[in-house]
Amino acid sequence: MTPRLAVSACLFDPQGRVLLVKRRNAPYAGRWSLPGGRVEPGESLAEAVHREVLEETGIEAGPLTFLCRIEAGEGVRSFEIAVFFGPVDRSAQAGGDAAATELVDRFALARLAESEDTTPGLIEIVTMAQQRLPVSGGTLASGGL
Repeated sequence: MTPRLAVSACLFDPQGRVLLVKRRNAPYAGRWSLPGGRVEPGESLAEAVHREVLEETGIEAGPLTFLCRIEAGEGVRSFEIAVFFGPVDRSAQAGGDAAATELVDRFALARLAESEDTTPGLIEIVTMAQQRLPVSGGTLASGGL
């Protein structure tokens, strides 16, 4: 079966924290993930990632950079996800498929991943994105959730 095309955004605030959303729906309902979702017919990847960020966080994202493509799920829930990254400079408000939003530092992200409260592969994607950040020098900020 051909995977569906989806997008996600790895957004970092000026302190180096990453913006996560708590998934409202299956798969992985209740787990923390990056904002994102399916690409609609006729949408470019850039249009889709900006729409999804707006729907799930209320944020109109600025310029985003392509990071990678990953495969997730299996069978009828198989996705090829185009992951983007960039800055976020305002607070988020959960909406759409997001039950909550949170800016998390590297310690909080590690705790979430250890307790399996994140979607599979999240920490690897965030690490890859933070290594490409020019301002933070490739490190997430420290502090609490």
